[in-house]
Amino acid sequence: MTTKTKTETKSKLEAAEEILQMVASSGGDLTFEQRVECCNALGCTDKELDKELRRFGRIVQQRKVAGTRQDRDKQDAEVARLFKVREKRAPELQKKIADLQSELAKIEQDHRIAAKRAEEMDAAVESLRGLAPKWRVAEFNRIKRTATKTYRAKAMAAATELDRIEACQNLVLDDGDKCLMFVGTIENTSGKKFIQRHGFGQRSIVDRAAWKAYVDEQVARIPKLEEIHGENLDAYNDAIDTAEAEWLDVFID
Repeated sequence: MTTKTKTETKSKLEAAEEILQMVASSGGDLTFEQRVECCNALGCTDKELDKELRRFGRIVQQRKVAGTRQDRDKQDAEVARLFKVREKRAPELQKKIADLQSELAKIEQDHRIAAKRAEEMDAAVESLRGLAPKWRVAEFNRIKRTATKTYRAKAMAAATELDRIEACQNLVLDDGDKCLMFVGTIENTSGKKFIQRHGFGQRSIVDRAAWKAYVDEQVARIPKLEEIHGENLDAYNDAIDTAEAEWLDVFID
């Protein structure tokens, strides 16, 4: 092969490489003309050319990571600088870390001791209440029953209503057996009709408009129910606290 022929071959190969690198960088695909030119220069098939294009794609990615010689020299200098910083600061920082870990361990230990002491104190209070004379316990229980009937029952009834309304809000009206059973229960308790029942062979369905109107009506009750629940629960707790202080805490300082 003459020098001229070698030069021409090298030129065609370099041109093909430039095309492959350019296309790989852009993330596009080779045109028909580019494919013909590259296959002729590389002496490969169309399938082999696709493999070459993928290889150049990896080349492009790795070149970005590798950077230029200037980039690498700069990065090496930064590594050397930070190594010196680490060697200088590491002992000081490690001591600070050890001191902070020791301080944290002391705080955690103090918290555990304090929490255990608080639990012991609470347990002792409950034990002292249990040791109160029977007549005092009987009076406390009487007051508790009254408070339960007067306040807690109302609070729990309101909570039950709130749970029921939430269930109504979250119900998916798919007219399935589970849905119809739930709506049927609401029918029985509310005295209203929501299910359109048909004859044999026809599936019962929920009257969606009627059901929506009912749910909207119930949702409007939520603020009042929350108020009833909160006020009565607070009143119950206050009554119990007062009764405990008066009848059971006589031996508690």
